[in-house]
Amino acid sequence: MLRCFLITCFYCLITLSLMTLNNTYAAAQQQEGQEQPAEQTKPTSDTPQQSDQQQSTNTDEQTVINRQTRRSKVAIAPPLDSNELTTSDLKHYLPAEEQQPLLVGPDQYHTLITTNAAANNKGVVILLADWQQPATSPKAINYLRQTMPEQGWTTISIQPPAQPANYPSTALTLTKQQQENKQALTESREQLAKVLAEVMKKAQTYPGIIIVVAEGHHSALLFSLYQQQMAEQPMTLISLSAFLNDEEGNKQSAEALAKMDLPVLDLYLRTDHGLVKQAVKLRKKSVNQALKSYFRQKELFNSHTSYYPEKILLKEINGWLRSQGW
Repeated sequence: MLRCFLITCFYCLITLSLMTLNNTYAAAQQQEGQEQPAEQTKPTSDTPQQSDQQQSTNTDEQTVINRQTRRSKVAIAPPLDSNELTTSDLKHYLPAEEQQPLLVGPDQYHTLITTNAAANNKGVVILLADWQQPATSPKAINYLRQTMPEQGWTTISIQPPAQPANYPSTALTLTKQQQENKQALTESREQLAKVLAEVMKKAQTYPGIIIVVAEGHHSALLFSLYQQQMAEQPMTLISLSAFLNDEEGNKQSAEALAKMDLPVLDLYLRTDHGLVKQAVKLRKKSVNQALKSYFRQKELFNSHTSYYPEKILLKEINGWLRSQGW
């Protein structure tokens, strides 16, 4: 009897355990079924957050657009004129007593005047730097400006007119290029003549003769300017690496040099601007054909491209002046 009772209890316990497991499994299945729709509706619950993020992005983009719009409405001043900047530097770094403004019509030019520092007063040297160079051009002008007063000369160094904006021409046809180049050089020559007229008036207030030393493009323009009698001629002209940027301009400049009576010392360098050597040959050819007197052309050896050897330059200038009797 006891054995039968124990067996019966054992089977009851097993049955009860199985029933408990079945109930637990069923409850778990029911819970999973209820959570599945929650997961499916989860994106719906995240929608407000995504909307906030999108709104924030749109706000940032609008802020950038607004900043760009405000920036585009800011007035941008044009760049300052190069001559104005150079003049400002000269006024800042050089002694005030050397600086004098020069009024040419409505325009004002800046000049540097260094008076004679020797017992013997020889005269005035007008120094004209090349386009885009200051009145203290380091290629040669500044050395002469500082040195020649010790030898008896008063120097007047001019802040030169700017290069024409449309020269050399970039037109598509050769004929159009020649027309535009001729027009630009004519206007530049006329403006240079006005400047020299005022400078000559200033130079004539000092005793002695007047000579002109000019660099580059301005030197080549002076040949035509003096040949056409657009300005009063000095006693002699010293040309430093004269050239223009177009072949026709160099040819006309060389022809003008050969026709004028003004004595000319034509100096150039061994290592110089690429167009200088071509212009030198044209001038030599024109002078030989015209049998021009009082002309000397000489090449100087230099170690830095376009920079004149200072002492040799001064020696050549003094030798030329002595040959002219000054």
